[in-house]
Amino acid sequence: MEDDEATLVYVQTHGIDEPTKTATPFYLATAAAAMDMEVSIYFTMHGATLLKKGAGSLTVKDGGAPR
Repeated sequence: MEDDEATLVYVQTHGIDEPTKTATPFYLATAAAAMDMEVSIYFTMHGATLLKKGAGSLTVKDGGAPR
């Protein structure tokens, strides 16, 4: 990483029990990465439940809200 490169960390605290709040850090991290920023997502509290096997079955309906 170069000294002038921006770094950003999002903290994911919401998990599979609150699907309407889980997608935002991923959207924001994707936008930051598109702007050539180094991005990480830190999973803590209930956010770690998104890393469990099978959690990837959350889908996003038309309009952007997860279902």
